Amino acid sequence: MKKNVWKVLSIVWILAMLISGCGSKQPEETAGQTVHKVAAGEKIKIVTTIFPLYDWTREVLGEEADRAELTLLIDKGVDLHSYQPTAADMMKIADADIFVYVGGESDGWVKDALPEKTDKVVLNLMDIIGDQAYAEEVVEGMEAEEEEDEEEEAMDEHIWMSPSFAKICTDAIAEAIETTTEDTDFRDVVERNAKTYSEQLDLLSGQFKTATEKGSRKYDMLLVADRYPFRYLSEECGLEYRAPFLGCSAETEASFEKVTFLAGELDKNQLPCILVCENNDQKLAKTILENSSRPQLPVLELDSMQSVTAEDIAQGKTYLSIMQSNLEVIRYAVGTNGTAQISSEAADETLSDVDIDLTTMNSNMVYSEVYQMMYYPEDFVGKTIRMNGDYTTYADEELGVRYFACIIKDATACCAQGIEFELTDSYTYPEDYPKEGETCTVKGEFELYQEDGQMYCRLKDAELENL
Repeated sequence: MKKNVWKVLSIVWILAMLISGCGSKQPEETAGQTVHKVAAGEKIKIVTTIFPLYDWTREVLGEEADRAELTLLIDKGVDLHSYQPTAADMMKIADADIFVYVGGESDGWVKDALPEKTDKVVLNLMDIIGDQAYAEEVVEGMEAEEEEDEEEEAMDEHIWMSPSFAKICTDAIAEAIETTTEDTDFRDVVERNAKTYSEQLDLLSGQFKTATEKGSRKYDMLLVADRYPFRYLSEECGLEYRAPFLGCSAETEASFEKVTFLAGELDKNQLPCILVCENNDQKLAKTILENSSRPQLPVLELDSMQSVTAEDIAQGKTYLSIMQSNLEVIRYAVGTNGTAQISSEAADETLSDVDIDLTTMNSNMVYSEVYQMMYYPEDFVGKTIRMNGDYTTYADEELGVRYFACIIKDATACCAQGIEFELTDSYTYPEDYPKEGETCTVKGEFELYQEDGQMYCRLKDAELENL
């Protein structure tokens, strides 16, 4: 314990020395405070703590990204709540022209590290949100954690989960860049990019609100078997929620009373799924399901963007792409739509001939949609469905019938669900059929049929699209 304390204190001292003394820049007095100006032709150095802040900055830089040196401190999948800066991290902050951080409880180290006066622009986004920020909320079934300072109200720091607040923060970042650079052309580009991105965030916010409108949604509540960093999102959507732990909680084990309560809420509200945060092992979710009347309900993942890695970024993850995936999950959870939203241009080409296109969804959503088909088949009768998975066939020698199916695995590949299909007469078995285990894409009309007194479902008049 002492070793860790000395380590943190040493890092704080190093940062204070670097910022207040060694290698200090020549500042310029602006609006009553000292702010260093970056000359045209020089790179502006920007340091952000977590991924959403990094990505918002990247968006406003846009095509002029090479005019900046942008750093993401927490890029190895370390959770914001457990992050401790290294000496190298502190040196990056010390050398930055702009430092952007959330400003919540998890960033307590920043307050002690930064001196009162500095020539860099320091953006505390919680301060920018101001009175619009929410205090941590203890809902029914959730246990409050003991605070060291009970007089000070704990604030919910997960402001990035609101697209509306993301817009406010993005505008603040753009303004900071415009204030710091002396390059007028660069300022114009940043201002233009910020305007474009703000419009995209407005659209995103509207999509969440439309997806969760009271008149169209079937369910008013989200049930998350995890900590709950989604309050800003659920407030924006007007949704209630149940969860065992606060957003910043380190707890993972729920009491029997909590499990029983949450299982009861799941049944009482007839919710279609349970949600968890990214990288969750789903143990608690499965325990809740086992104590409910519907243990086979799907477990879906909402991404709070607290564990995004440099590799994820290199693979193309953005704030907007993650929030679009979250939108897909929210639609499913409130019963408005189980499919991913795609652009209107793509819709004409991709969905013009189908009602439900499982090939556009992530693996969790596909698995969940097929689950709904199996357990609530009457809702899908007559709909044209496109799906892909592993081909399999089975011959019933007694009945003299051969069955064909497309098998879909969930995201962890531990469970599988499938749906039978019957190809049109234009296909000849086995010449025109896939090989056992081969990936196939099938499109057909969902129907119910009886056999030996049992009801089954399948895609009739089906076609293979990738052979």
